[in-house]
Amino acid sequence: ARVSNSGRVSRPVDSLTLEVLEYKSLRDEIESLEKRKRELRDSLMDAVKAAGEADTSGHIWLSFEDEDLPSLQAERRVTQTLNQDRAQVFLEDRGLTDRCTTLVRIVDEDAVMAARYEDLLSDEDIENMFDEKVTWALKLK
Repeated sequence: ARVSNSGRVSRPVDSLTLEVLEYKSLRDEIESLEKRKRELRDSLMDAVKAAGEADTSGHIWLSFEDEDLPSLQAERRVTQTLNQDRAQVFLEDRGLTDRCTTLVRIVDEDAVMAARYEDLLSDEDIENMFDEKVTWALKLK
């Protein structure tokens, strides 16, 4: 394919045209399938929670008399996140603040940019401090 400076293909290329059309068709089909999959997942999850039985781990199972159908499991997943505000109060009450906390020094990006606008830092300084990551996405327009 010959691509001009404007980014347009200068002459039709059958294989490229077919690939673009196939790509668009697959993208549209995948979007439709993913949407339907989410709908089914939500419906099945509701059914498992309504009619299933919990095991000792807290997972909920729904089994079918028809052995050709797989059982469904609503898998219980638990994460714990430290509540910083409650932990701070708890540690202060027990005199453990110094032992259980750390002060971390981080660069304030807003202050860095303010220093640039005040001409305390140059554009080159900013370029040296910031990493740049380039990614590409193929879009159909």
